[in-house]
Amino acid sequence: SLVLKKLGQPVMTNLYYNTVKMLLERVSSVMIDHESLKILVGYVEDCLKGGNLVEEVGLHPNSAGERGLKLLMVCSTLSLLFFFP
Repeated sequence: SLVLKKLGQPVMTNLYYNTVKMLLERVSSVMIDHESLKILVGYVEDCLKGGNLVEEVGLHPNSAGERGLKLLMVCSTLSLLFFFP
């Protein structure tokens, strides 16, 4: 809702507002739970250790771990409760 407030009034002529609102509605159905975060942490750990996942996904070996940690940071701000069982 803070994002939408920054975009102005919710009128039909405000294309940015309507587009961002539609995108937010679509991604709101993505579920993040404790089990999926455990799997993500495992993937990030594998990338940091230089495992095979980096090649499978096609990421650059030098940046894969850092990008994974940034993703975990974003997830922690959005769904902190799921980081604890």
